[in-house]
Amino acid sequence: MRFEYLVYIVLAVGLYRFFNPFMKGILGELKVRLKLLMLPSDKYKVLNDILLTTKRGTTQIDHIVVSIYGIFVIETKNYKGKIIGTANKLEWIKEIHGNKYYFRNPIIQNKGHIRALANSLKIDEKLMIPIVVFLGNCRLDIKTKSQVLYASKLLQTIKSRKKILLNKKQVEDITNIIKALNKKGAFAKLKHIMYVKKRERSNKRTNLR
Repeated sequence: MRFEYLVYIVLAVGLYRFFNPFMKGILGELKVRLKLLMLPSDKYKVLNDILLTTKRGTTQIDHIVVSIYGIFVIETKNYKGKIIGTANKLEWIKEIHGNKYYFRNPIIQNKGHIRALANSLKIDEKLMIPIVVFLGNCRLDIKTKSQVLYASKLLQTIKSRKKILLNKKQVEDITNIIKALNKKGAFAKLKHIMYVKKRERSNKRTNLR
């Protein structure tokens, strides 16, 4: 019996370590989702947790807001500590209690999302506005001209765009196409998580060479 308990504990710890980063991400996305609900629905079409098929596999976009002012593509990060990074560096640093943890540059990550979305919709990337949003008890030390901001500034940033890029019919058509392309279901989500984990392991092996 003691051996069985040990097996259960090892499995529980393994599952926690595997899924915990994704659970934190889900909570962060939920908070941003609630904020986006405050946008006027007649002007902004909000889509959350969109999973698209790409040539290499799949890509998951936290939030897409389609409006006549363009398509806002939002990457959400729910982190603590000091966040250090620049526009072009492949990895950023999360510094907590003197310890440093590295994570993929979310600006570059979001560029990949925009490229995949533009290819899927067959439209120009210039119609898209990338935004990286940070939640949690964090302090940003980011050197970039890209929009990297705290969640408290998100709605203000979206509403500040006044240049019209799309008409109302285009907004409706793009929204419907994204909904149709979105891969739903628990299996699709799990498959995507496994794909991301495999890609992360491959990148780590490449960086060690």
